Amino acid sequence: MSSFSQCVAISQTDDPRAGYNRYEFSFTGIGMNDYPKHGIVSDSITLMANLFTKRGAQFWYGGTWLAVLNKAAMYAGTTATMRGFNIGTGQFGFVAGDLDGPGSAEALFGTAMSTASTFDIWRITPNWGGSSASIGKFAGIPVTPFDRTLCSASRGACIPQPEGAPALESLSDRLMHRLQIRDFGTYRTMLAAHTVDVNGTGIAGIRWYEFRQPTGGSWSLYQEGTYAPNDGQYRWMPSIAMNGRGDIGLGFLLGGPTTYLSVAATGQSAAASGSGAFDAVELACVDGGGVQEGVARSGDYSSTSIDPADDTTFWHTNEYVKFGGNFIWDTYVCPFTIGGGGGGNAPPSAVIATPGCSGLSCAFDGSGSSDSDGTIAAYAWAFGDGGTATGATANHTYAADGTYTVSLTVTDDDGATDTATTQVTVDDGVNVPPNALITSISCTGLDCTYDASGSNDPDGSIAGYVWNFGDGGSASGVTASHSYTTAGGYTVTLTVTDNGGASDQATEAITVTEPVDPVSMAVAAITVDSVNAGGGRRAPRARVTIHDDLGNAVAGAQVTGDFTGTVSETGVTGVTGADGIATLVSSKSLKVKLKITFCVTDVSGTLTYVAGDNVVTCASN
Repeated sequence: MSSFSQCVAISQTDDPRAGYNRYEFSFTGIGMNDYPKHGIVSDSITLMANLFTKRGAQFWYGGTWLAVLNKAAMYAGTTATMRGFNIGTGQFGFVAGDLDGPGSAEALFGTAMSTASTFDIWRITPNWGGSSASIGKFAGIPVTPFDRTLCSASRGACIPQPEGAPALESLSDRLMHRLQIRDFGTYRTMLAAHTVDVNGTGIAGIRWYEFRQPTGGSWSLYQEGTYAPNDGQYRWMPSIAMNGRGDIGLGFLLGGPTTYLSVAATGQSAAASGSGAFDAVELACVDGGGVQEGVARSGDYSSTSIDPADDTTFWHTNEYVKFGGNFIWDTYVCPFTIGGGGGGNAPPSAVIATPGCSGLSCAFDGSGSSDSDGTIAAYAWAFGDGGTATGATANHTYAADGTYTVSLTVTDDDGATDTATTQVTVDDGVNVPPNALITSISCTGLDCTYDASGSNDPDGSIAGYVWNFGDGGSASGVTASHSYTTAGGYTVTLTVTDNGGASDQATEAITVTEPVDPVSMAVAAITVDSVNAGGGRRAPRARVTIHDDLGNAVAGAQVTGDFTGTVSETGVTGVTGADGIATLVSSKSLKVKLKITFCVTDVSGTLTYVAGDNVVTCASN
């Protein structure tokens, strides 16, 4: 990989467990691609990233990168290109367009952060059949002015926590994933949301927008709103999307001085479309259980997606604090639907009682599962070996010993689901011997190290490892070391014994030799640049690497050489350190750009310098 890259994997089939077409797009010469977001539209995979460039020891914001990747080539697994643009440091907080459902969409990108009263839409025309793409801002849609500065704290750390814990960052300077686009045939929709100060007192709420574009027409604001119930709670890091029937789902973080960092959701039914208000009851996806300490960043990403199976269920992903601690987030995925009457459907809770197993047969019980606002309509079991069943209880017999992960998915009467998993270990009572494997043997001279960590036991665990080194010596343990007294060939034997008393052996022949001392040295590498000599002047510098004839770094060798070019000086010396590198700096300097060649003329030390073995003798900048 290059210094900075964007890696993308495209599933070759509709099975995410199968193969992928994998791509790496280099950002060398562009910058560090921080906080990237992707989307998929008709002819492209969209990408945005915040660029940072290194100055000295720090990275500084260097602009917003908007780009498209060749979707057709990546789906086909052929060579693909990225066509992108740095639109400058005056833009920030973008999200990439992402098409859901049927229809078409251009490669669009949006932000509300350029001003506090417009939503800017940029478009890339990929021109995949040509040699280059084009980009431009084609819409600046007026919206109700907003204030995204909740307080004056560094990095927007304005969200209070219980117990007097440090405040959390609001991330109000950016939109979360994603800029969702839908094509309903006669019009398209585009949804976005971000964090704002709702009342001038620093309480965080959520500004959201729905833009529409009639077929053949222009994008305009269809509806907007600010979601902020008057309960003293802070709501931030939102992500918004619309399902196929026109319902809007919004997920976000919830917290405050009396509420631990939690995840919640709400939305608007299709019946309330255009009202600028959410008519769904707020759903508590998961309640936090402690405060976050040590750092102020509360999570980093959020996303609301639509279930492709029904084009109705929303899946919101966010980070919360399950237990208190230092920089300790947990990810939570919250499925929810927006009912026709406007209420948010709470998902059911799947519960698997402790399974009862005898030999290879197990009994499973999911009758403890429940649904807080309805009933459970279906139970689906997967036993981890390809077997499945339905019903609140089930029985299953495995074909072989082993540990299996069993899952139960329950579906409620409004289509929401939850999944629980457990593991069962079954054993038919016949002990299968372990497999001994000498993973590696590494020798330097007469000293060797041994590793058996690749050994395994198919129906239990390995209780003991015994090594015999072929010279009468022995040791125990998954790893071992041994020093032979004389050079020669030896047969190493590993015996592993499992927890049922069965054993297996592996052997490997090795040859050990007397250690060899180095006798000569030579130049392995030279780099040439310049250093600051003060007063705007630069002095030539060479870094020379010396290795011995065994390939090891040589310390304490004196290197002598000559600088020629813009600055010339002969007989410059330097001494190698433990890494075998000597740094030689000329005593002469100039206030101009230096073009320098450095040549090694001599190397002296405890080893004999053989110039004919040099990898390089001269180098230039």
